[in-house]
Amino acid sequence: MHRVLITGAIHPTGVERLRAEPDLQVEIRPDPPLGEILALVRRIQLTWLEQG
Repeated sequence: MHRVLITGAIHPTGVERLRAEPDLQVEIRPDPPLGEILALVRRIQLTWLEQG
């Protein structure tokens, strides 16, 4: 199982599509403090950063 961490805004349809995938565990933490992000990222296999 792969874990997906979302820390910013994402359209609800995007969340639904991710959660529909049987091999993904989706965790949503909107705008967490930097220390919390660093602790969470240690458990993540892929990090994709996008700010816009």
